[in-house]
Amino acid sequence: MCRHTERVQLLEAELGGHMPALPGAQSGRRAKLRIAVNDDSMSTWFIDAAADFCIERELLLDVVVDDQDHTAQRIREGDVQGAITTQAEPVPGWRSMKLGRMRYRAVCSPAYFARYFADGLTRDALRRAPCVNFNEKDELQKRFIKRMSRAEIEPPAHVVPHGEGFVRACTSGLAWGMCPQRLVAQHVENGDLVEVSPGARFDVDLYWQSWRLSIGWLDDFSAMLKHRARSFLD
Repeated sequence: MCRHTERVQLLEAELGGHMPALPGAQSGRRAKLRIAVNDDSMSTWFIDAAADFCIERELLLDVVVDDQDHTAQRIREGDVQGAITTQAEPVPGWRSMKLGRMRYRAVCSPAYFARYFADGLTRDALRRAPCVNFNEKDELQKRFIKRMSRAEIEPPAHVVPHGEGFVRACTSGLAWGMCPQRLVAQHVENGDLVEVSPGARFDVDLYWQSWRLSIGWLDDFSAMLKHRARSFLD
């Protein structure tokens, strides 16, 4: 019932935009889009991609930040109208489209590298070296370890649920972590960060899922997001 009411309100807002003479259309109420976005997209490209559209359409954003592997759960709970997620298969009643691929690099400070990885990326080193997770749901570091070591290793882990704080945990020598390439490229170039395994890349496919119900500006937002993502994602 709540989801139905929400959709009716969105349709009313769209109709009021097309028919300003309609009774109640001059109330000044703007349509609001509540979506789930992973923090790495928020820290790198999402706002730049969405800003012009929201300004032009006078659309309000209500962003819920969550791990990219778990934003789809927000869809199932009916908490959002759209989500950036790693789940390709659409949730029933929703539609899914691929946005692109976000590339990550495993990085740490030079001092941290000398302290833990001077003898190479061995299993013993990975067991001892603290990593940093965005939250308790974050599996990127463990997935990278498994790819590099071919073993199930549970490293000691800090939890830093903040984009800039996450990168700072790496530059300060506190931990190593998987950071978006676009976010840390300058740090690597400046020498503030080095790659844990030089040349290794870890790519994550991102998808946009939204209501299958056709709402003009929501359809336009989806098309815009797909187009704009090409400028920011691989």
